[in-house]
Amino acid sequence: MTDLLGNPARDAIRPLRARDRPAVARILESTGNFSPNEIAVALELVDAWLASGPASGYHCMVHSEPSSAYRRTALAIAPVVRWA
Repeated sequence: MTDLLGNPARDAIRPLRARDRPAVARILESTGNFSPNEIAVALELVDAWLASGPASGYHCMVHSEPSSAYRRTALAIAPVVRWA
């Protein structure tokens, strides 16, 4: 991925990919902020997104800093909103 000037991108916001799922699970489990049921629901939404994309009713995006010494990843799950 590159930035607007064609340089290697330091970080990016992009759709969640299947290879991100293990990192997302680790984040959810390691923070201590989520119950086992909440983790299960979040991973169900991730799996629905991976299987169906926006047709799942959700957008799953990640912010990743692949060039960082400590690869950081963040996840956002948002319902798809359709305006009439």
